[in-house]
Amino acid sequence: MELYEPTPSQIRMRYVREHERLREAASGLAEQVRACDCSELRAPLAQAIGTLLEQLRAHLEREDAALGPLLSDIDAWGPQRVERMREHRRIERTRLAEMIERLAEPLREGPLGAQVLRFVAWIEADLAREEREELDGDVLRDSVVVDGLDG
Repeated sequence: MELYEPTPSQIRMRYVREHERLREAASGLAEQVRACDCSELRAPLAQAIGTLLEQLRAHLEREDAALGPLLSDIDAWGPQRVERMREHRRIERTRLAEMIERLAEPLREGPLGAQVLRFVAWIEADLAREEREELDGDVLRDSVVVDGLDG
């Protein structure tokens, strides 16, 4: 039985669509934050934040599993792309851990709402960066580029 392997462009589109869903969730969270008094952590807000954090964590795991091997062999710069992706993942996971810690003690450092809005802005900027660097359509393409040096 032959296993189906998605093409690079199919993998790219899968994660671009996931990014769209994550942006929608982050935008919904930002709207919820703006609509509440966030001097305290309200249960529905905490649940929404926790859901988004879990979605982001799971997304990173899936994306790493799919993109790491693909990017490493995609072109001559593959190993550098993978190393850059891993460094960004370390930063992303640190930010996620910081937000999880912040949720554990919501009143420790000022209003939660402002922190959540900054976190949402960071998520949106980071997704855009991923799309430019790791999910670039010129990199994750199905066709092979011949450089003309081999004959």
